[in-house]
This record gives sequence, C-alpha cells and structure tokens, in this order.
Amino acid sequence: MGIHYYNSATVFESREDSTKYLAIRGSEPAANDVVSDLLRATGWPSNFNPQFLALKSQIENV
Repeated sequence: MGIHYYNSATVFESREDSTKYLAIRGSEPAANDVVSDLLRATGWPSNFNPQFLALKSQIENV
C-alpha cells in the first residue's frame, strides 16, 4: 500500500456567454503543495499562490 497521487483538470463553459473556466485538482506531498494549501486556507488571493502563477503562465502561452 503506497502513497497515491492524483491530478485532474476539467473545463466548464457558461451556457450564457460561453466563458470557459478551468478547474484543477491534484495532490502531491511536496513543499509547493503545502505552501499553496496554506495560502488558500488563510484566505490569500490566487495571485500569491505559486502553483496558480505557474499554471496561469502555462495557459497564457498555449
């Protein structure tokens, strides 16, 4: 019985105006995850979250 990691991504599209939303979920026992979880739990905006910033950069370059 080992440690299991998971990741998933889902795109939602608004029926009203076709705006698309990307939802990401994942788990990995790494320092980056701990920092991100702490920032979210304490109410910091997404712009301070290193995982959000990395993902945002990747999406903007697609």
